[in-house]
Amino acid sequence: MTTAASSPPDGTRSRIDWIDVARAYAMFLVFYGHFVETVYHFDNEPALLQEKLVYAFHMPLFIFISGLIAKTTMPGLVSLDV
Repeated sequence: MTTAASSPPDGTRSRIDWIDVARAYAMFLVFYGHFVETVYHFDNEPALLQEKLVYAFHMPLFIFISGLIAKTTMPGLVSLDV
């Protein structure tokens, strides 16, 4: 799954494959949710159920993944401890 573009020249890996796969899955769910939303406008009840299932977890999945890969410290911030 690792390509030359995702590996630095020194051979160390800078990406985590399962996070990339989870992000791709979440992006597909966004697409699928919008597609099912248009189908539901034709009064399709199974499409409504699918839309509710997709919208229940695709954005929390993005937030969870963002939290996993976020930096723990940000350079340039000043502490406001009093």
